[in-house]
Amino acid sequence: MLWDKLTNYLESIQKSAKILFEYCYKNQDDDIIPQNF
Repeated sequence: MLWDKLTNYLESIQKSAKILFEYCYKNQDDDIIPQNF
């Protein structure tokens, strides 16, 4: 029971980290593109 909670917790952290990484990565691209023009 405790292991299931821990697994779900780690999975939620992994999903959040992925979303945050993709968000930062997209914003980085948006910041870089205007500088090229």
